Amino acid sequence: MSNRDLVSELKNTIKDLTDEKEDLHRSISHKESRNKQILIRLEQANNELDHVGKHSSKVQKDADGVKKENATLQAKLETTEELLKIAKEKLKDFEPDKEVNLTDEDIEHISDSEDPALRSVVSEKYNKEE
Repeated sequence: MSNRDLVSELKNTIKDLTDEKEDLHRSISHKESRNKQILIRLEQANNELDHVGKHSSKVQKDADGVKKENATLQAKLETTEELLKIAKEKLKDFEPDKEVNLTDEDIEHISDSEDPALRSVVSEKYNKEE
């Protein structure tokens, strides 16, 4: 091989290496861009997960509040039913042969009653539940 052939071969090798280097730079640039996109998606997913966690916590707190309110209403209902039963029994004592139907207004004013038995049931139930 002559010097010319060697120089030509060297030039071709340099050209091939330069092209390969440019391809590698493009490949690296593409991979870096892809990594940035994946990182952005990961950050968005983490933000969404954090938001869902906070929302879940709020929903759980609301559910606990509803459960507590439900327990309070249940206690009031039980108290009202017990007072109604006692009031009906008291009324039957006065008129044993007559069936008595109390209105909602009567039930609401039972706690204002002068009868100590009725008052004790009201205070006992509400003090227990609250």
